[in-house]
Amino acid sequence: MSLLSTIADRLILCPSTDPIDPGENRRELIFDSDDVEIEAWVSRHGDFDSASAPKRLIVLKIPGTGGRGERASVHPAELMVGPGKAFEASEVWTLNHRGYGRSTGPASLKNFVSTIESFWDFIQARFPTETKLVTGNSLGCVSALYLSRHKPIDGLLLRNPPPLQQMISTRPRYNWWSFGLAKFIGNQVPDLLDSINNAYMTSCPALFVTSEKDRVVPPKYQRQIMDVYLGKTKQFIIERADHHHGIPGHQENEYLAAVAWLHQVMIATDET
Repeated sequence: MSLLSTIADRLILCPSTDPIDPGENRRELIFDSDDVEIEAWVSRHGDFDSASAPKRLIVLKIPGTGGRGERASVHPAELMVGPGKAFEASEVWTLNHRGYGRSTGPASLKNFVSTIESFWDFIQARFPTETKLVTGNSLGCVSALYLSRHKPIDGLLLRNPPPLQQMISTRPRYNWWSFGLAKFIGNQVPDLLDSINNAYMTSCPALFVTSEKDRVVPPKYQRQIMDVYLGKTKQFIIERADHHHGIPGHQENEYLAAVAWLHQVMIATDET
């Protein structure tokens, strides 16, 4: 079983430790245990230090399988902060899971829950009253959905979320690659990271961003999560886009409206 777990990690994860220029992002350390250090990279939008606590937004951002916190931007905070918005300032905290960047310990799905729990506990202790939005990209959505089920977050923004267990177990490409062991490899994904089960138990509002022609996480798999999601949802489809494609110019206003919906429903939910 440990061999299958290793195969699952290599199939899903793409950790890197090479130096990356973080620009103006600030590095923060989170201690997962006595011998494990988890890093997060923080970017700011607005006058965060002078803003009053109820007017601040905290974004917890979780990158995809090969993503790194050093590259993080303030998105989507810049669309929710400023004149006419509910928030005066924001900090975006982007996580490097174990084995990524200078976060210590092995890169493994088995470590995801303890890492994301430590990430949340650190943020919650520092910002106990601020509104919290969790964003995930691809694999990062798995951790985001775990948080949304187990912690009192205020909103989710998910791009191309994969139901890992189900997708690995049933897609022919994985079965061919693993010589018929796809089901057993899919079973190595911890049950706590089952995105379909977590979505079924999550009530905070969520914006789903879907690449229409996604070949990494085909939309039919993403719909397995959206169809059971308990809370209010809205879907924005990036037309003719593959997994990593950006939003085309002619859809920018539509995307802004979708984020505005999430912004407004988060505020309404918080007020009730």
